[in-house]
Amino acid sequence: MRGKKKIAIITGATSGFGKIFAEFTDTQFRGIDEFWLIGRNQERMEQVCRRMNHRTRPFLYDLSRMEAVSYTHLRAH
Repeated sequence: MRGKKKIAIITGATSGFGKIFAEFTDTQFRGIDEFWLIGRNQERMEQVCRRMNHRTRPFLYDLSRMEAVSYTHLRAH
């Protein structure tokens, strides 16, 4: 049986504390298999993802909008 994948989910990853936390965690925690980065700005998200050493999955969502966090919406995307 394979072990479970360790995923770090970071919101606000395109600026401020979220971006700093993503970059710090990427360099300090080798045991993470994949990062899921959530942010609103596509251009900044692409820049952050290019700098990451781990496998990264970007999610462009504005979590302040309720429809962005509904299960139905997330499942459709």
